[in-house]
Amino acid sequence: MSILILTMMKHVITLLKNPFSLFVALMLAFPIEVLAQVAPTPVIRNAPKAWMGMVPMIVLGFIVVLVSMIPSKRGHQD
Repeated sequence: MSILILTMMKHVITLLKNPFSLFVALMLAFPIEVLAQVAPTPVIRNAPKAWMGMVPMIVLGFIVVLVSMIPSKRGHQD
């Protein structure tokens, strides 16, 4: 048991001597800490129906087609 503690202390001292290795160790430890947290329970709410999003799209598309079919008043330039 004491060999394990001495080995860990040796690694800690090595990390403190080199700032880059300390930075890398902290960057590797942060995601592990975040992943270890328990995810919150999701709030389930009723989503709108799929057709409610399609209806405005179809109406706007129909309006675009109708507007593009309006004859231009450039008949005198032909």
